[in-house]
Amino acid sequence: MSRPAQRSLIVSALAALVFIAVIALIVAPSLPSRHSFRSPSYRAALENANRETGRMGDPGAISSSAEDIFTTRGQESDRDPDNNPAIEQAVNRAYPLTQIPIAYTQAAAATFTKLKAQSNHGNQNALNWYLLGPTYAIQPGILSFNGTQYIASGRVTAMAIAPTCAPNQCRLWVGAAGGGVWRTDNALAGSPTWVFLANGITSNAIGVLYVDPNDSAGNTIYAGTGEPNASADSEAGTGVFKSTDGGNTWTVLPGTVSSTLTFFGRAIGSIVVKPGSPNTIYVGVDRAIRGATSVNGGATSTPPPPVAALGLYVSSDGGNTFNFLWNGNGTVRGVNQVALDPTNSSTIYAAAFQQGIWRSTDAGTTWMQIFAPGSPGAPSFTDRSEFAVAALANGKRGCMSGTARSAQAGLALPSAKYFAATMSPLRPQHSNP
Repeated sequence: MSRPAQRSLIVSALAALVFIAVIALIVAPSLPSRHSFRSPSYRAALENANRETGRMGDPGAISSSAEDIFTTRGQESDRDPDNNPAIEQAVNRAYPLTQIPIAYTQAAAATFTKLKAQSNHGNQNALNWYLLGPTYAIQPGILSFNGTQYIASGRVTAMAIAPTCAPNQCRLWVGAAGGGVWRTDNALAGSPTWVFLANGITSNAIGVLYVDPNDSAGNTIYAGTGEPNASADSEAGTGVFKSTDGGNTWTVLPGTVSSTLTFFGRAIGSIVVKPGSPNTIYVGVDRAIRGATSVNGGATSTPPPPVAALGLYVSSDGGNTFNFLWNGNGTVRGVNQVALDPTNSSTIYAAAFQQGIWRSTDAGTTWMQIFAPGSPGAPSFTDRSEFAVAALANGKRGCMSGTARSAQAGLALPSAKYFAATMSPLRPQHSNP
């Protein structure tokens, strides 16, 4: 190629680059800003996040800086937990809605169960899974905080013991935050033998286990799913389940997953069955995280309707239906514990996050605070009181209680405090919920 031809080619290329740059300068101002250059699903999710934060005032809901969460771009390492591809997938999957409806999740689980049953029916070559190991999760010393090897475990969130427990045969159930329900028949042995109980429970996040006091054999047990412990990974559950064979098989209480009221997407903090009336069931409902996985993003603690409001519920028909009994004095996290007076089941004791311990002597119509919380306000919202009630020989009631607060960013974790009180069974003056 001659020099004049080379010179002409270079000039043409430079002219083309200048033309492209000029066009870019003209068009750029008219393009949508980074806040509007998003799909309708992103915008809808953003609006929903802002509504949730403003309405609930919930520290577990999406951050008040939702605009930045949904629009800021950058490297993966620079992104907040709720600003990554995982939340984009969740939002796009829900579009044109702002969240994936609970009914869709239930339908997906039912479909999987149906397909699993069909694939195994009459098939001699069906896959049968069994555990290869390890049986014990040994944490090497080089990876532990103190350099000592130990057997690791997830957090145990619930325990229940059979009324027939004896030194040589003691049945115990435990529930884990993400490991389901387990049972041993030799709980007092040096190395108990455990069996995983999964037949019918649709969530491994366990909040409470409760043995029905009306079953002297200890075979009737309830499992409330969803962890109520106010942590960032307290996964929501799928309702309340009941077993009448010691945990071998489970069925969900219909009233906890109905089309008009569902505990699906919530956590269960406490279950109590009225002695002498096995169809009367009290359930404390708490806030939890729906969508918490190993891949952060898309989680929410305010699931869509018909999710149950936080508070205390009661059923008089064995769990077929539930009625709202108490709002926990306005708690933003729910009712974490319920108990009935040991000699008068019309007297109910309940504890709610941030609200201390309350008592009702008229089966839940009116309530009176009997123990104040240690730190009732923001920013933690996690002050929690636990208690145990016993009948004393003098006819009064003894109540042992403790209070503590979960650790939050920027807050020191105070030591738990414990208290004892003796109360008269006389009716106090009540305050309405």
